Amino acid sequence: MFFALTVYTCFAHFPIYIKATEGNGAVDAEWSLIQTGIYPNEHYQLFSEKTEIFGLAMALGMLNQKSAIVSFAPINGVEKNYFMQAGLLVSVTSSNYALSVSPLLNLSGRNYGLQLGLLNLENNFGYRSSDDNNPVPGLQLGLFNSGGGLQIGILNWNPKGFLPCFPIFNFSFNFGK
Repeated sequence: MFFALTVYTCFAHFPIYIKATEGNGAVDAEWSLIQTGIYPNEHYQLFSEKTEIFGLAMALGMLNQKSAIVSFAPINGVEKNYFMQAGLLVSVTSSNYALSVSPLLNLSGRNYGLQLGLLNLENNFGYRSSDDNNPVPGLQLGLFNSGGGLQIGILNWNPKGFLPCFPIFNFSFNFGK
C-alpha cells in the first residue's frame, strides 16, 4: 500500500517522468479505488485501461477505462459505467447502468440507465454487450435521442418504437429480444 501511494504521489506531481507502455498505466493492478490521468490517452494514467476502478476515475484529457463507479473527464470513455459518468464534452460507454451526462454527446452500446445531454445515442456503433438480454430499458433526455427504451426530446429516433421517428417522446421495450 505504501508503495502504491508513493508511486501515486510521484505520478501526480511529476507525470513527465512516468510514461507507460501502450495500453498500460504506471502501476499494474487488477483493481483500484482511484484512477488519474493527464494526457489524451491511456499512456499517461496511473493504472492500465484494463484495471477495474471501484471508486473515482478522473482525467484532464481523455479517460479510457474498463469500468468505474464515478468518472469525470472532458472526453470520458468507460467500458462499463456503474454509477455516474460525466464528460465535459463527450461520454462514451459500452454499457451504461446508471447516469451518463455530457453537454454535447452521450454514446452508449447499451443503455440501462439515464443518458442526459443534447445528443444521446444508444447502440449506434455496432458493439453488442454481454448484457444484451437485460430487460431493463434506459431513459434518454435530450434534444435528439436515438436508440431504445423511453426517449424524451425534440426529435426521437427509435427503430423499434411505436413510430420510428416521433417528436417529444418515443418508447420501445423489447425485454431481451
